[in-house]
Amino acid sequence: MKTSLRYILLAGVIALSLSLAGGLLASLDSLNPAFATQAKSVLAQKPQSPLTTLGEVFTVCDDTGDQFSPDIYGSIVVWEDDRGTDADIYGYDLSTNQEFTICTAAGDQEYPAIYGNIVVWEDNRSTGTDIYAYNLSNQGEFTITTAIGNQYSPDIYGNIIVWEDHRGVDGDIYGYDLSTKQEFTITTATGFQGYPAIYGNIVVWQDDRNGNDDIYGIDLNIKQEFTVTSAVGYQGPPAIYGNIAVWADGTLTDADIYGYNLSTAQTFSICTATAKQWNPAIYGNLVVWEDNRGTDTDIYGFDLSNRQEFPVFSGKDNQDNPSIYGGTVVWNNWRSPDWDIYGRYLGSQVYLPMLLRNH
Repeated sequence: MKTSLRYILLAGVIALSLSLAGGLLASLDSLNPAFATQAKSVLAQKPQSPLTTLGEVFTVCDDTGDQFSPDIYGSIVVWEDDRGTDADIYGYDLSTNQEFTICTAAGDQEYPAIYGNIVVWEDNRSTGTDIYAYNLSNQGEFTITTAIGNQYSPDIYGNIIVWEDHRGVDGDIYGYDLSTKQEFTITTATGFQGYPAIYGNIVVWQDDRNGNDDIYGIDLNIKQEFTVTSAVGYQGPPAIYGNIAVWADGTLTDADIYGYNLSTAQTFSICTATAKQWNPAIYGNLVVWEDNRGTDTDIYGFDLSNRQEFPVFSGKDNQDNPSIYGGTVVWNNWRSPDWDIYGRYLGSQVYLPMLLRNH
């Protein structure tokens, strides 16, 4: 491929990718004039729907032992890895095809989450389960909390880390501000609160204060809690992006995927197919989840902008626990004799990682 064509494609893909993330961050006029002219000609063309193209399915890690619980931010995928004597945290850079170690401390390190250069996880190196973190930019590890009891299920957005905390009689939600190095309480309501997710100043979580698994949230700016859903039945661990929260809704054996628009206070269905839909993740207008409608567990997706459902991957054996960033989805994949991490590029993101590798 000629260099000029590569740059045209790269400009179009980057522009479309940034549009999905909320708008172009810089004017094309600030680029080299010739490059800007070529890029603008690409952008003037009507783009395809992001769902008309499914890119390559690629391997993130298929090492010995099990690899679980992937999360992705930008070009970095992180996961829990059992290739050693216990669970550790590993990472992979999609732009360089390089795998790297994040934490191999004693005991189990599990369920990582990533935002920017910071990775957080559950850590069992001591007598309880704590929350630790790692800065990818300086390769420094640091402690978030070693409070009494156990701390689980961390999530991160910006400078704020949130987690499920069992220092009390049941599960509560706590937070930590990286900029001030201060821990703070989010909710200690009666009953169990767990599995928090954060976007901006909004935190959502699973909550059984009413004797039923519901979804609650809080605006950290005004310290005000609110109900996302208190429908009958089970509402599973939520995910959030922008004004949209999503969760599994129904029973532990037959759940669907629902959403809630924080700006309109409207609940809506995303997938009500037969069998069980579980573990949704969301980025922009795209929601992905694990789906049991077939003979195995597969990964499905849904575009909120046009309300179209699509299969992300429905290959042999089971796929579960998806995570999404931009147009890249990663998931657990059972390929005998163990679990591995695989991924797929969607829509306008199909060529981005491959192009970036060439520049």
